[in-house]
Amino acid sequence: QYSKFQLGKAEFLQKNLKLKEIIRKNIEILKGITFKKEITITYDDKSDLTIYADEDMVNSIFLNLLTNSVKFTLRKGEIWILTSQQDGYAVISVRDNGIGMDEQILEKIFKLDAKKSTPGTENETGTGLGLLLVKEFIEKHTGTINVTSFPSKGTTFTFTLPIGFSETSN
Repeated sequence: QYSKFQLGKAEFLQKNLKLKEIIRKNIEILKGITFKKEITITYDDKSDLTIYADEDMVNSIFLNLLTNSVKFTLRKGEIWILTSQQDGYAVISVRDNGIGMDEQILEKIFKLDAKKSTPGTENETGTGLGLLLVKEFIEKHTGTINVTSFPSKGTTFTFTLPIGFSETSN
């Protein structure tokens, strides 16, 4: 997926998407590993936000961020998904109480030349390209992403995606 995107061969088809449906779907995909690690994902889906986005890319964003949270959260840990709206964008945070990262790791987290996969809390593996892909997909949607993290306390990824257009009928 990353190489297709870099070569300009990935289709970019934006449409209105219900944010809570995307989030629920990706939580469901990870149910097996969250159950195995006894990790709770909490999502307050009271907001009824619609985003204007490419469905495949948005699913990729959520799956990567949630998989990383599960990977770096200890058994019986917690992950929270928070959503709000600001200046025409949905603001989404994926926060965990996992092992966190220090300043040195944070500085390199979105850089290709520094990519090296770090094993998870139960030796889960990865390619090290997931967060780079996430950042590029979010930026393709004119959104932003940032991360805050503290060793032994957890990590929060906060990103934005454009709000969808209201459907008007004549």
